Amino acid sequence: MKAKELALEIAGAFAPTAVDVADALAHVAADKAVASLGSPQRAAVASLVADIGFKAWDASRLKETLQQGDVAAAVHEFPRWIVRDGKVNAEMAVRRAAEKALFESKH
Repeated sequence: MKAKELALEIAGAFAPTAVDVADALAHVAADKAVASLGSPQRAAVASLVADIGFKAWDASRLKETLQQGDVAAAVHEFPRWIVRDGKVNAEMAVRRAAEKALFESKH
């Protein structure tokens, strides 16, 4: 499956996103550190970005970690994005777990 199809599959299972998945995929693919990842990894990052928005992504430790080339550490950043309005959000926790699993997969 291509990154866009994978990202749409995850995003489609959850509430509406802050950013269109295709726009999120284009945004993260413009970053050479993300562009060099495999399709499942790009899809996982795009799904996250679609949910949290461009501004949060651009300031995230996940983006910074990927730019440093530390893909192994990057996977541990997904679970950090489960708080909305100051509270742990169960839907976000499930979504991050799915994104993390996709990022770790060997599709």
